Amino acid sequence: MKAKDRILKKARKKGFKLILWDLDDSLIQTRSVFSGKIDEYLEVVCSKSEIDIEEIRPIFMEQNNKVFEVKSVNPERWDWVAERMVENFGRNEFVEYVPILKSIYKTTPEMVEGAMEVLETIYDSPLAMGMVTHATPEWTELKTEKIRHMFGHIETVDVNRHKSKEDWEKAAKILGAEAKDCIVIGDSLRNDVEPAGELGMAGILLPSVWSVYASGTMPNRAVEVEHVSKVFEGLEKLLEMESRS
Repeated sequence: MKAKDRILKKARKKGFKLILWDLDDSLIQTRSVFSGKIDEYLEVVCSKSEIDIEEIRPIFMEQNNKVFEVKSVNPERWDWVAERMVENFGRNEFVEYVPILKSIYKTTPEMVEGAMEVLETIYDSPLAMGMVTHATPEWTELKTEKIRHMFGHIETVDVNRHKSKEDWEKAAKILGAEAKDCIVIGDSLRNDVEPAGELGMAGILLPSVWSVYASGTMPNRAVEVEHVSKVFEGLEKLLEMESRS
């Protein structure tokens, strides 16, 4: 029996029944899609308006972060960002080329390297898997096309609010698991691991690619790993922690 299989079997024996995954930038490279489209948008706007791209980039990102707090992940938030950029620079090109940003939601991100192998290993184990993700249902459908069969339930959070502990709790209940028997894996301390910890779930925190997601307090029943391919090492650390408690 392989080491990963032994760890998963041990986790089930210890009482864990369900692994709940975040999707974006935990399993798929969503942030690179955003970055690419933002670069394309800014380059087009700057070429048409003769504005220095390095001058507007930090202002654009600052406005994006601010609007996220209000509009969450609703695709219409790009209209707000564009309007704020017009207020700053007086150029209508910011609004004119917003469709470049909205094309994000018609793009399928690549899998994070090693993520598919991790999913396939867990899928063949005694542990069940679910997902809590935050996007429009249409984009979620597109992003999970190749992997959705591995999950007993995919909970898609309303784009007009932020992901919360209630969403993780709902997914666990649908899949018939108590909070104490769940492990949440995600790249957001703020929206994944911390709220899961408030419910009594265990957590494995992946590296965050966006500073907005890095804020929060690490729960006692959680560990941090450097890459999704290290999830089994993180699970082993969790089991060691459970044994000492």
